[in-house]
Amino acid sequence: MFRTLCTLAGALLMPFALISPAQATVPYHAQSTHAVTFNVASATSGTTITCASSTLDGSATSLPAGPLLTVTGSGWGTCVLGGSGMPGTPVSVSHLGTWSFGPVTLGGIQLKIASNSTLVCSFLLTGSAAYAYAPPALTFRPASYSLTISSVVGCLGLVTNGEVVGFTGDYQVLAT
Repeated sequence: MFRTLCTLAGALLMPFALISPAQATVPYHAQSTHAVTFNVASATSGTTITCASSTLDGSATSLPAGPLLTVTGSGWGTCVLGGSGMPGTPVSVSHLGTWSFGPVTLGGIQLKIASNSTLVCSFLLTGSAAYAYAPPALTFRPASYSLTISSVVGCLGLVTNGEVVGFTGDYQVLAT
């Protein structure tokens, strides 16, 4: 499990291995290779948030105790909140805080979701997401639904406080 984190960090830090053996920080950029999806597990309406594209930006730092990988920014393009039998509602997805990679999960995820239309709907999505890394592909699959919805305003029952969410997405990782 820790091997996945070390593989991701090692791939990003490799160019600096000969320069600075003590501590090196390398920025990276990850671009989704296709649409990414958040699936609400407990919704009877089949609620999803689908974004046509996504980016993750952060850094990999080599430390004596092991690598530290963070996500300090993310971008989410053309996102839609929808459920079965309901037309999609455009939403904005905003990155909050700094997220950290652990051995098998990306933790500390905080996203603010808000409608861009006449439907009043906003909520927070927080928690972690399972990932796998096989250079240069970073893959998220909902091994467990470990993101949670909170602070819901409106949304016509599409989402409610306490519902859990799984994240699916495929990214290509590049050092910048």
